Amino acid sequence: MKQLLSSPHVYNALQNLLSGPARRRKFHREILEMPEKGRVLDIGCGTANGLACLSPAIEYVGFDASAPYIEYARRKYADRSAEFHQEIVEKADLSRLGRFDVVIATGILHHLNDEAAIRLFELAQMALADGGRLITVDPCFVPDQHPISRRMVGNDRGEFVRPFERYAALARSVFDDVRAVHRNDLLRIPYDHCVMFSRDASDAASLRSDP
Repeated sequence: MKQLLSSPHVYNALQNLLSGPARRRKFHREILEMPEKGRVLDIGCGTANGLACLSPAIEYVGFDASAPYIEYARRKYADRSAEFHQEIVEKADLSRLGRFDVVIATGILHHLNDEAAIRLFELAQMALADGGRLITVDPCFVPDQHPISRRMVGNDRGEFVRPFERYAALARSVFDDVRAVHRNDLLRIPYDHCVMFSRDASDAASLRSDP
């Protein structure tokens, strides 16, 4: 399966089978509440399917380790204000790229052990502009989980799928303001996700005090 998913076309076909463009658009606009303008950093962007759901005014930067995924994204979104990097994002990249209003890491944390996950949170914190936020989405275990979801989540390629509350505990080791939301309606099959919104508490307080 891993070898099959290395093909951008197979990867996209599976994504469309499980969710589809309309569901993805709703996810980005209604659940993630993505801004209409600003800068977005996507860590582990894959084929950048999410970019099609964002406003054309967004300045987008995507990182992924897969050369075929990045090549596909560059061709498909050549007319967008977007750049793609076939590498794992590091501190040096952030100093060169500047700050972002939103950092996205979809389906990444459950591939990382706790130490690596904390490093990702620290990188995201460095990348965020004042008032910015990190959004993560990962499969999770929950009490009374649907048998299909438990089986699917348990057989995920990621070695570090966690209980729902564990993701938030890791995020709070770096960010002061963390909101974790359990969703089981993002796919066409029973599947449980932890969707997290993390930012620094001082930034959150500043936003709340703005008129």
